[in-house]
Amino acid sequence: MNSITVIVTRWDGGWELEIDPDNITQVRNLAKAPAQVRDYLDSRHPEEDHSDWEINLELSSQEIAVRVHNSRTATVAAQRAQEQAAKETREVVNLLLAEHITANDAAALLGISSGRISQLRNGNRRPARRKSA
Repeated sequence: MNSITVIVTRWDGGWELEIDPDNITQVRNLAKAPAQVRDYLDSRHPEEDHSDWEINLELSSQEIAVRVHNSRTATVAAQRAQEQAAKETREVVNLLLAEHITANDAAALLGISSGRISQLRNGNRRPARRKSA
């Protein structure tokens, strides 16, 4: 998959999208920027399929761009840490239960509900929440 970084600059009518100095387009809001960039690239290079290109948006203000990057990096790190914590908790639940510690006692030790212990037993994950009709 191809990836491209587009420099975005705010202006009165929305956002300027600089693909490179010779290829600039515009969009009213950034949510539509990836589609606009793909459409622009399709019009400039119709022989190439851009539908699966990864479009990375970067603010033209370097100071804020660095903060945005750091925030995104921290979020990814937090997600990985959460996944590791969940894996460790599942392993500990199974270890405690194998030592004949009750689900209620394991829950108290881990600071979670006994229902969550039941979900974590043998690696079961939390079921998806149902949407109300």
